Amino acid sequence: MEDRPPLRTDGPPYSSKTRSNYSLWIRRAATLEDGLLLMNGYLWMATYEWLLMNGYLWMATYESSFSYVLRTTYYVPVGEKELASNVNLYSQSSQPKNDYPQDFYTYALGKIRDKLKSSNILELRDISLNRKIIKRSVMTIPYNISLSGIGDHLMEHFEENWILKGKYVQIPGYATLSGKDKFLTASQYGNLCRDIYFVLTKELPSLKMLSDYFFSMIEIFSKLNLIYLLLELNPSSKNKEDRRRRRRRRRRRRRRRRRRRRRSWIKN
Repeated sequence: MEDRPPLRTDGPPYSSKTRSNYSLWIRRAATLEDGLLLMNGYLWMATYEWLLMNGYLWMATYESSFSYVLRTTYYVPVGEKELASNVNLYSQSSQPKNDYPQDFYTYALGKIRDKLKSSNILELRDISLNRKIIKRSVMTIPYNISLSGIGDHLMEHFEENWILKGKYVQIPGYATLSGKDKFLTASQYGNLCRDIYFVLTKELPSLKMLSDYFFSMIEIFSKLNLIYLLLELNPSSKNKEDRRRRRRRRRRRRRRRRRRRRRSWIKN
């Protein structure tokens, strides 16, 4: 058996034959890597073109009855003149340029107020809310906000207080018809959020078809391991950290209230 040079662990063997084989392997590996990158690029482009084609097909399917418009981060399906006029896409006036622009949030607020006036709960009939309170909930409906998400948005304008041994949600006077603060139990506050959610998702033009389309796109992106792109582009993905900050602020406010109560009890 012929003698062989010892193997090296810090680099390729030093014989001329193995060195040439090693350099050839390096060149082949580089070529293979370039080919893989190129192949991945072609796959990505084909996937992108396929997604784009599905988007065009979906738009063509509903183009006859729907027209989706992105305005203030709210997708509005327009199929009737009343809604089109509320998003400034249609005007029955002979001089539409002289008309004041319509406000979709005020339009949604009117629907919510009508729903609360017909509520079976007496406390909810006195609640009128305002544009600022419901604006964020209206904006985030296309991002599939949940019932609890609407409750979190409303709590940015309300406060939780303990009365005796019960916890109540305090509705300020500027959001009521009587001008006085209202105190709702957890059940009543849940009914308030449910009524608002029903109006935004059912009574207003339903966005179910658009939401289903987005869900199918999310499934495709997750299979392609591109879900991080949606998380970076979707503003609703940043709401978790905002909710944590709001919870911490509410806890600090509750602690301060308890300290003030204890001090008042000690003084008395």
